[in-house]
Amino acid sequence: MEPTEQQTIPETAAPESAPATTFLDAGAPGPCPAKQHPVLRVKRACLANFARFAQFSRFGPANTPAPAPQALSTGDAPPTALRNVLRFFALMLVLTLVARGTAGATMPVVSLCSPASGTITQGVAVNGTVQREGGQALPLPEGLEVESLAVQRGQTLHEGEVLATFSTRDIAAQLAAKNAALQKQRAALAAGSLPVTADAYALDKAQTDLARAQEDDRRAEAAQQALVEAAQAQQIAALAAQQAAEEALNALVQQEAPADEDALAAANEQLARAKEAATAATQGVAAAIQTMDDTLLGTARATENAQSALAQAQADYEKAQASAAVTAQSNQADAALVQLEIDRLEGEIAQLTALQQQDGKLLSPSSAAVLACTLTPGQKTGEGGATLRLTDATSRTLAAFTLPQEKARLLTPGQSVAVQHETTSLAATVQSVVYTGDAAGGVAGSAGGETAQVLAALPQEEAGAWPLGQPLKIEITFSQATYDCCLPASAVRQDSTGRYVLVVAQTQTAFGVTNTATRVPVTVLEVSSDGATAAVLGSFAGKIITESDRTVAPGAAVRVQA
Repeated sequence: MEPTEQQTIPETAAPESAPATTFLDAGAPGPCPAKQHPVLRVKRACLANFARFAQFSRFGPANTPAPAPQALSTGDAPPTALRNVLRFFALMLVLTLVARGTAGATMPVVSLCSPASGTITQGVAVNGTVQREGGQALPLPEGLEVESLAVQRGQTLHEGEVLATFSTRDIAAQLAAKNAALQKQRAALAAGSLPVTADAYALDKAQTDLARAQEDDRRAEAAQQALVEAAQAQQIAALAAQQAAEEALNALVQQEAPADEDALAAANEQLARAKEAATAATQGVAAAIQTMDDTLLGTARATENAQSALAQAQADYEKAQASAAVTAQSNQADAALVQLEIDRLEGEIAQLTALQQQDGKLLSPSSAAVLACTLTPGQKTGEGGATLRLTDATSRTLAAFTLPQEKARLLTPGQSVAVQHETTSLAATVQSVVYTGDAAGGVAGSAGGETAQVLAALPQEEAGAWPLGQPLKIEITFSQATYDCCLPASAVRQDSTGRYVLVVAQTQTAFGVTNTATRVPVTVLEVSSDGATAAVLGSFAGKIITESDRTVAPGAAVRVQA
């Protein structure tokens, strides 16, 4: 930064012995000359020399008295002094130009742009591969050694074409093992097909015991009731005899003629015997009733016990029925699984038989394309997940790619994406978005996390012949918006007070145009997904700084790149 005219530069008087013709002294003393700008040091020396010149040109050496004023005139000026004045001003001009050139060389060089309307696009670019719709793994019997392999991934096959050749020795061994396993499964299926029922013996016995107890109770009640009735009949007869004896005695006592003593004695004795018989009969009735009660209580308890046993037997039978139903369902499910195993064994046996008849050669069942082939010679089928996956050769061609979760949620089935294969660009339609939770994303710089596998259908006419597994470049556009003011994102700066841009303001001076960086606050409306363009809102006129070769602060002088 150049010193202004208002800055005070300390002057240093030249020593008395200094010659009058010395005007430039780069080593003139001053405050910390090592830390001053070279231009400042030169100017400071020039000012000091000018002071010396003024002293010598006007008065001569310091020890020479000044001439009388009236003796001086323009025509009388010493020629040496005039030349010194002209030299001084010429030197000042040169130094000023050098100072401006030096200052210009130290200014930041900036590139400018003008705001313009534009479109901000939000999207993503990922890598993908060519796949085919559908496809399934060709079922292979386990334990067969691969002797040779005739196909590779992406190859198109015709029906009956050889895929691989297996060991005939292994085929024979597997046939024997599969047939034995098939017989075992058929026996298990027959055993599981038997009906399952609940055992009703305990219930039937309980029902019989209850019926017998109830019958015993009825018989005991009838027998005891007969005994009570017989006792009651004896009581009635005894009471009637007692009454007859009482009436006979009363008749003897009430007759007019005195009764015979013997007759009275006989009547009293008869009455006493009748009373004893009546008392015995009454006691017999009470005993019969007590016996009946005791007997019926026993038979009632026996009936209650039989009823409880029947209820328990009924509950046990119902549980047995439920268990039998569950067992029957389980047997039915087991039978279904066994049947599936039988079907699988029969299929493998049929395939092994066909392989044996074809000398171990596996043939393509139809015209197809090889989606995947992980078989290797010397390897046995069923080891390491080795598979041979085929698909219909006419199936649709797909673009498969992976997106992070936050990007995948912006996709919907039916959305169009741009796909590029080598020099061909096509539009594909999104078919499915399946979240996998895989941390390995397909987007460069992805931080990981849950991802989604996306399949997009390609036009069959253009992409049907693309080889499987070939790399693709996919570009997805999520949104586009048009704004009145768009800038390169590098033009937007930020400090503690907010975002801003630097607008170049031009000022005309005596030495030319001065460019100054002016701070203008802006509001960022949207930044494109690639980070290259920003839509802003602000009040500014002039061109905006986008790049510079060094840091530019607001208010700094800059040099515009040509």
